This record gives sequence, C-alpha cells and structure tokens, in this order.
Amino acid sequence: MKKAKLVLAVIGLTLVLIGCFVGSIFIKKYTPSKEHADLTEYFSIEADDECALIKDNELSAEKVTIIKNEYYLPLAFVKEEIDSRFFYDDEEGKLFYTIPTGSYLAKVSEDTYFFDDKKMDWEHGVIIEARNEEVFINLEYVCLITGIEYNKYDDPNRIVMETASRHMEVVIAKKDTEIRFRGGIKSEILRDVKAGDKMYRLNAGEKWDEVVTEDGIRGYVLKKRIKEGDGESIEVSRLKIEERHQEFDGKICMAWHQILSRVGRSEAAAITRNTTGLNVISPTWFYLNDNKGGIASFCSKDYVDYCHSNGIEVWALINNIENKDVDTGAVLKKTSSRETLISALISKAIEFKLDGINVDFESLTSDMGDAYLEFLRELSIKCHDNGLTLSVDNYVPSDYTSFYGRREQARYADYIVVMAYDEHYAGSSEGSVASIGYVENGTVDTLEEVSPKQVIIALPFYTRLWELTPVTTDEGDIISYNIKSSALGMLSAEKKVSENNAKVTYDSNAGQNYAEYEKNGKTYMIWLEDEDSLSLKLETVMKYDVKGVAFWKLGFEKSTTFNMINRYIH
Repeated sequence: MKKAKLVLAVIGLTLVLIGCFVGSIFIKKYTPSKEHADLTEYFSIEADDECALIKDNELSAEKVTIIKNEYYLPLAFVKEEIDSRFFYDDEEGKLFYTIPTGSYLAKVSEDTYFFDDKKMDWEHGVIIEARNEEVFINLEYVCLITGIEYNKYDDPNRIVMETASRHMEVVIAKKDTEIRFRGGIKSEILRDVKAGDKMYRLNAGEKWDEVVTEDGIRGYVLKKRIKEGDGESIEVSRLKIEERHQEFDGKICMAWHQILSRVGRSEAAAITRNTTGLNVISPTWFYLNDNKGGIASFCSKDYVDYCHSNGIEVWALINNIENKDVDTGAVLKKTSSRETLISALISKAIEFKLDGINVDFESLTSDMGDAYLEFLRELSIKCHDNGLTLSVDNYVPSDYTSFYGRREQARYADYIVVMAYDEHYAGSSEGSVASIGYVENGTVDTLEEVSPKQVIIALPFYTRLWELTPVTTDEGDIISYNIKSSALGMLSAEKKVSENNAKVTYDSNAGQNYAEYEKNGKTYMIWLEDEDSLSLKLETVMKYDVKGVAFWKLGFEKSTTFNMINRYIH
C-alpha cells in the first residue's frame, strides 16, 4: 500500500513537472517579446558625423555626412537617385545645374553661388566639399534647386527625405502596441506606439501590416491593433523646367550641304537649283579644331544672303569629326573649353546672321554623356537668347546610345534630328543603308522619348555598293568573304547598275530595289536608294506627324527628287 502511494506521488510530481515545463514553453512561445532593438544599429550608424538617410520610405545604404553642422550627400548619389542634371567639372571645381533660363553655379569650398552670373544669398555654409577624391553637396542646396524636402530627427541622427509626390495610406493605432522589426511577436521592438498614433501602411499582410512612421521607423504592426485612417498625400514641389523653344512655321524640309572649304553665293545657288520646297539648309561649316574649344569655320555671308533671299534658313553644322586630334570629351568636360566653344559658335552665328546651329557630335563614349548634355543645355540658353534655332543630330535609339539622352536634349534643344541611316555602314556586313523597318522603328522609338513636334527624321540620298571578294582554301572552297563598300548618290548607283547589266528586283523586307552582279570573280550588291524607296520612307514617317524630314546630302539626289518630296512634306 505504501509502495503504491509512493508510486502515485512520483507520478503526480512528474506530471506537475511536465506541466510546468510545457507551461513554460507555452508561455515562452506565446508571450510577446519586450526586447527593443538598438536603433543606432538598425540604422547602421557607425560614426558621430553620420546620419541615416530614409528616402521615400526606403532606408538607403548611403549616409548623410555632417560637416560643421551642415548635411552633405555624395554628388554621385544625388545624380543617380535625385536629379541627374547636376554636372560637376572636377578639373575646375565647378558644379552646374542648368535650366532653360540660366545656370546655377557653385564652386568647391565656397559659401556662395550664382544664378545666371548673379550672386545669390546663402546661409548654410560651404556648398561643395571635396574629400578624398569624393565630392559632397550641401543638402540644403540640393533642396533649393530641386524642390525636394527633408526633416531631421535625433536619437539616432537620421534624415527623412521626400523626393516624389505620392498618396500614402494612413492607419491609426487602436490601442497601445509596437512596431516590430519583422512580423512576429518575438521580433525586436522598433517603436512603442500609443493609441491614436498615425502610421503609413506600405504593405498589407494576413496578420501583420508593414508600416512606416513619419520619422522613418519602418517595420510591422499587428493588423488587429490598427484601424483605417483617411489617407494623406505627400506633395513635393519639384523644380519645373519651363522649356524655351524656337517655333518653325510649318513642316521642316531640311538638307545638309557638305562643305570642306569656303564657298559663296554661286555654290549656294548651284546646290539648291532643284530643291523646290527646301526651307532649311545645314552647311557643314564648323568643326572642333583644338582641345580648348576652338573651331574651324567656313562661313560665308554671300551664301547666307542667297539662301535668305530664297526663303531658306541656314542652320550651320558643328561636328567633331574633321580634326581627329581633338579630344571631344576633354572639350566638353572642362568649363572654360565649353564656354570658348559656345562663345565661338554664337559669335559666328551673329556675325553671319545664321538662323540656327545644328550639332552633330558622333562616336561619343558613355563617359562623355553628362558633359555632352551640359554642353547642349548651356548652348541652348545662348541660342535662344539670340533667336537661334538649336537642332541636335542623333542616332536611332539603342541601348548603347542611351547616354545621348534624347529626352533631356528635347527639353533644351528645339529639334531632335534622327539619322535614320547607316543601318549597314563602311566596315559592317552587307545590307541596306536604311531599310523601311529600320527607318520606322527609329521613328517610333524616338517618339517614345520626344514629342513629334520636335522630331525631324533624316533620310539618305545615298546607298552603298558592296564588294564581296571570296576567301578560299587551297582546294578552292570559299570559306568567307572580304567585304568593302563605297557610298554612291542616286545617279551614280543607277549608272553602276546599268553599266553592269545587273538585274533589278524588289526587296520587300528592305522596301528597296536590289541589284546584284558578278565581275572579276567578285560579287557586287546594292540596295538602291531611289525615288520609290524614298516615297515609301516619307509616307511611313509622315504618318507619325513628325515636324519634318532632313536629307544627307545635297548633290546625291536626282533633279526631280524634291518634286516628289514636296508631295509628302508641303
């Protein structure tokens, strides 16, 4: 009997112990954690001169640097995440932000800035700091120019920045609760929330909603502890770019006149003899001639006078092709060189009473993109101040030419000229210079970035004669071809086909007549650019209601070509 009671007692004690153990597990599992997170660690703040940055509700990996009680961001971050229009000349230590009416200018280690050469008041310390090959820009200056907004919070130091207007979904705490690092009662507490406190919901979950507070604490709160608010809009007054554009009356019919020396009235008369309907001519008068921004010029007053007397505007072209010793990037990146170049162009335009400038900078590399756009911004101001039209030549859109920034160009330049040719070029495989698909795709892709009222589609008056020489093995088997090509105008191409009795067929894919012949063991191919192919191209591009067309180059067309062009343009 005693033994039985002892056994029962042991069993009872064991059950009690098991119950206590299970209970402790249950309590541990289902009792919310009271542990608070270290916010300094949460915001990854490692030094006294660091501020966390919360940008549009996202905690940034970038930090704000505190310098003499002012807040600074790396310029590279500002350009990438806030506004790419800032341009820094690291050689001369100058920071530009150019809008159509003028440029903001600040210099390294100075506590003043200028707008359009006027000194402006400033009370927030140095605007630009250069440290260890990194450039920092004063956050107040960024806000002044771009219109973004921020608030500063302590314990720990953090900046909450708003760069874009948006609607925020408001939720209100129904009772005292917590914002936790993750969705779960065991997750660390980021913020104790009082009943009635406001939060913004970012994402709704089944049991936990992701929220953020006005001071940048982002985490999770139990859905049952919150209720719906009214919603709230955050408005950020970003700087509005008021564009200035010269307006051309009617459709533009433009052509380039390639000039390699100074010519006058007689040459202008000869080249435009059969160009009825031509209302803009672009003589290739200027080119970069040194690394300091100097230009070579073939301007002629007689030439301009003749064109004006015949109702033709003159938009002189500046290129970077003729002098191979010039480093285009060096010219564009350095402020003094850019200013020299722009001053020279405007001076010539005024002296010779030009109507516009046509910029044709080709084969740029991506590292020149920022400087190129800054050059166009600055040039546009001087052009518009002097009543000059600015047009810019561009390749058809592609990933590898995206740095040319057609959308940004269009905010400053009057017209974006799309060179819808050189689909196949000297050094490429054989093919059409400008198939109909290439032209249409180039037009459509450009219109995704630029308004049709600013787009001029450039078409070729030329084609290429392709010469394929077989490369054979010792046994005579052809293993490849050496390919050469030469450019031909319309009449020269027709003559080449006729002289060699080549059969002409229609290539529907290219939208062109095609000829091929054999001679001296070589194969010759040519996709003809004639009035039939040009008619198809003109019909195609004009259905998109673009501002006009341009042609490379005068002298390559037939005497009747402009009569055909007029049917589509005027």
